[in-house]
Amino acid sequence: MTAFWQERTPREQWLIGLAAAILVAVLAYQAVYAPLMRYRESAERSYQAAFELFEEVSAGAEEAAYLRQLGEQVGAAEGQTVRTIAGASARQLGVVITRLQPADRDGLTLWIDSVESRMLYAWLTEMHRDSGIIIEKAFIRRNEDAPTLRVQVTLRQGGGA
Repeated sequence: MTAFWQERTPREQWLIGLAAAILVAVLAYQAVYAPLMRYRESAERSYQAAFELFEEVSAGAEEAAYLRQLGEQVGAAEGQTVRTIAGASARQLGVVITRLQPADRDGLTLWIDSVESRMLYAWLTEMHRDSGIIIEKAFIRRNEDAPTLRVQVTLRQGGGA
């Protein structure tokens, strides 16, 4: 090998040395740097996927806690009649029930002469969410003289939201 090297001119030796240095640099890039960068990108993707999974699981845990709490509330509301629940929640929100009439199968039909739509929907949503009350039938008409609604609704205990 030394004979081969000695036979080369200084310019050829310099070019062969430069080619060897470039070859070492390319091999180092391909064997060390590129795999490290691919590993880093892979680690970032894995981290992002794990973070998204964590957020999804956290949201599911929050929803499970809410549903567990809701189930406890519905369980606490058992034994109360639809009339009691509807009356109490209506008083709480300021909804004035004009007339009540028991309906078949443990239901309750009630009439409201004047209520704002926002208040009506908040009241019905709260009863469903907190006590499992479902709406079986609803007749809702707009009052001519005011921006309120006239409502006839039949409610029933639904056993949960």
